Amino acid sequence: MTTEDNPSPMGHNNPPPFDPVAHAEAVKKAQEVADAAAAWLNLGEITTAEQSQMLTDFVAQTRKIEKDIDAERATAKKVHDDAGKAVQKAYSLPLDILKRCLDKAKLLQGGWLAKENDRIAKEKAEAAAVAERKRQAAEAELQRASLNNDLAGQAEAEAALKDAKKEEKAAARTETAKAGSYTGGGRSMALRTVKTAVIESRRQVMLHFADHPDMLELLQRLSNAAVRAGEEVPGVAVKETQVAA
Repeated sequence: MTTEDNPSPMGHNNPPPFDPVAHAEAVKKAQEVADAAAAWLNLGEITTAEQSQMLTDFVAQTRKIEKDIDAERATAKKVHDDAGKAVQKAYSLPLDILKRCLDKAKLLQGGWLAKENDRIAKEKAEAAAVAERKRQAAEAELQRASLNNDLAGQAEAEAALKDAKKEEKAAARTETAKAGSYTGGGRSMALRTVKTAVIESRRQVMLHFADHPDMLELLQRLSNAAVRAGEEVPGVAVKETQVAA
């Protein structure tokens, strides 16, 4: 219950997906460690064994705090991960059923559209042939009329030639089959070309993408794992760097 004297806290209708008190405490701890780290960094270098030992303790304490906070994060996140997995599992069945229905329906529609495209192409070819014959006949008639000074015949032939060229242009215009909506509520369907790569030579493909950032990142990750396992990788030099651990 809320009153004017005791209003609800901000965000009560949309609470954060984690414990804000625990999160604030984690941030506070991290800031305290950062302040201590700044003091160490201000030293510039370690000059005594005592300082080295104290820094070892600082690293150990920081690792423990990091581990504890990461455990809190994992615990808080797991609730949402489990919920997300449950939702995904619950909806996977109906979505799979619908996908199967759509795939089969589109396959069926594709057969019809392919036949319609064949019909349209045939009609276009026939129309183009008719228009070409008309144009040739009109051109021949225009030539005859011009030779005979038949002005009326020229006018008629030019009109027929103009119509024939329009028909040729219409016949050459691209036209594909469309499956319209019976009720008017659906989006029209048509065949479309989808390109998919079929890898025939992995080596050639790898050479093509040799300088791609994603390829370089993948090769770096694989190479790191290999050399750390003691494997020799052709074209890879092993670099050893001393780091505190």
